[in-house]
Amino acid sequence: MTGISRRPIRPTHAEDDAPAVSRKPPARPADDEDDALPTTPLRGGWTAGKQQAEAASDYAQTFKPAPKTQIIKFLEDAPYVNFRRHWVERNGANGASKRPYTCPQTFGKRCPLCDVGDKAQAVSSFNVALIGDDGVPSLRSWDVGVKLFNVLEDYHNDPKIGPLTRGYFAVQQSSGGTGSKKGGTTQTNIVPVKPTSLLEDWSVHPPSNAELEAVGLYEPDVVSLPKRGELEEIAEELSSSGY
Repeated sequence: MTGISRRPIRPTHAEDDAPAVSRKPPARPADDEDDALPTTPLRGGWTAGKQQAEAASDYAQTFKPAPKTQIIKFLEDAPYVNFRRHWVERNGANGASKRPYTCPQTFGKRCPLCDVGDKAQAVSSFNVALIGDDGVPSLRSWDVGVKLFNVLEDYHNDPKIGPLTRGYFAVQQSSGGTGSKKGGTTQTNIVPVKPTSLLEDWSVHPPSNAELEAVGLYEPDVVSLPKRGELEEIAEELSSSGY
C-alpha cells in the first residue's frame, strides 16, 4: 500500500445534501493571525513519538498484531477495500525477505505472477484506531486474510457484540508449533472489550468522539498497482528458478 488518501470522519446531517456554500472568513489583523490557529498540547512519551513519525510518512500505516496486547477500535463496520496480493521472496540489502505486490487481477488485468503459478491471497483492509498508552488514537489500516475476515464478520453480526464500531477489541499475536521464529506458527487472538471496562481492565483511557473523528480514514485508492515491467521481471525470475 502506498500513497496516503484520507477522508475525515464526520457525522451525517440533513444539511449535507444542501449545495456547498463558499464562506470566506472575515479579515483579521496581522497581529492576531497566529492566535487564530488551532493549538494542540505538546506530548511526551513513546506513543506520541511514534505518532509524530507516522504523521510525517508518505505511506499508509498498517496495524500489526504483536505479542503485547494492543487495543483498537474499528472506525467503520466493513472493510474499506478488498483486493488480492502476492507475497514474493526478494533479495535486498538486508538479505532475503518477502515483499507484497498487489495482484493486477484485482483491477481486471492479467497478472504475470499468476501466470507462473504464484497464488495471490485475498486481503480485506479495515480502518482502525490504535489506542496509545495515553489514550490517544492513531489511524491504522488492518489488512486481514480470509480466516480473520470470517472472525470479524461473526463479531459484527453477533447482536451482543456488533456492530464492529460498537466497542473496542484487544488484539494479541501468540506463537505456537515448535516455538521457532521461522518454523513455528502464529495465531492472532481478538477479544471484544466493552467501553466501560477499557480503563478498569486494560488501564487505557477511552478517547473522545472528537479524537476518534480527527484521525480520518483511509480510502480504496491507497492500494496501488505495481508496474507491469517489474512484475514480469519477477515472474521471469520465479520461472527460471523452477518455481
